[in-house]
Amino acid sequence: MLNHCSDTSGKLTDEIQLVNHPSFDLSFVEHGNYVRIQWKGRQTLSTIQEGCKHLHKLLLEYEADKVLNDGRYVVGSWATSVPWIVYRFLPLARRAGMRMAAHVLAHERHSKLSAHAVRLVTDFCEWNIELFQTIDTAEAWLTRQSCGKSS
Repeated sequence: MLNHCSDTSGKLTDEIQLVNHPSFDLSFVEHGNYVRIQWKGRQTLSTIQEGCKHLHKLLLEYEADKVLNDGRYVVGSWATSVPWIVYRFLPLARRAGMRMAAHVLAHERHSKLSAHAVRLVTDFCEWNIELFQTIDTAEAWLTRQSCGKSS
């Protein structure tokens, strides 16, 4: 389902809603060539693995090289999932073509700490993962990135 959403400037963006799940939603944003995953509520290793399974599939299907990981609505810590994300999912996502990700932090402190833990570990790798306080700055950063594609 194609939605014409308006960003903060009032400009229309093409976002294709693809997966609706109680713990996450996934969509593809055509103008920025990125997959957006919006996490909702309390996350467990199981819900994170399920969301990442769908994310991986969409990275391949849409040949996207960027991810907008929207954690604004996450509640609580997901720190027990950090090792799986870093050592299992991120290498898989990289092989699927992901080159960078923008992570929008939750307002809740424990969730923020989990995101910072992922960022800390990935700082020592060749990952380009940036943390943002707002969705607008994350989207702007992602759409400015070319990931080595010819412009």
